[in-house]
Amino acid sequence: MKKKTVIKIVAGIVVFWLVVISICCVRWYNGPSRAIEIFEDEIFERDYRELVKMVDFLDSLEDVEDAYIDSTDSTMLVENKDGQIVKDAEISDEDVVLTVSVLMKKGYYSIAKNSNTIYFERWRNPFGCSKGFAFSSDSSGELDIQYLIGVMVLDKTDWYYYISDYEMWRVMN
Repeated sequence: MKKKTVIKIVAGIVVFWLVVISICCVRWYNGPSRAIEIFEDEIFERDYRELVKMVDFLDSLEDVEDAYIDSTDSTMLVENKDGQIVKDAEISDEDVVLTVSVLMKKGYYSIAKNSNTIYFERWRNPFGCSKGFAFSSDSSGELDIQYLIGVMVLDKTDWYYYISDYEMWRVMN
């Protein structure tokens, strides 16, 4: 083969792989496609029992304004209503610890409570975008999630699929 032919073939292969990698990076940055969001309904139904257990637990914490769980070590970060922050607050209910472990194994990154909202982060990327399920404990439909840009009502009362994205929120506000 001639040298020019080999160079054209190699250049074509390189361009092809650059296009494939670019498409993959854009899809990864933008998160799951709408088709994947449809599957989220099935995931929500599958995990509903565990999600409700966590909602019941977090709602029962009377003096807690905010709580954050991101591991299975039976602790959480808590901000009490008086503003005191407690790192590694113990979760004493073994059933709740088991539920947290089950949810984390099923792909959830964190479980959090912010005032009237309890949310379950199911997907995230390093650019400040996350998606998941949220429960509004005061039935207002107003979710207290940082950088919230989209909400979709789910079939169960007071449950939502949320999307938060810092960059899009910054541009919108």
